[in-house]
Amino acid sequence: MNQRAIDHEGETCHCEWHGKKERHRNRVHFSLPEPRLDGRMLIGSFVDHLDT
Repeated sequence: MNQRAIDHEGETCHCEWHGKKERHRNRVHFSLPEPRLDGRMLIGSFVDHLDT
């Protein structure tokens, strides 16, 4: 979970959820909409493959 943490305006957010373009690569990680983000979602870009 900590590998999916990103810093956004001084706060730590987690981009835990993801969609897959291919089974083993090309995933897009994102946060859930949150009130503290005015209902917006954050997109996390992780270049290296994360541990599972």
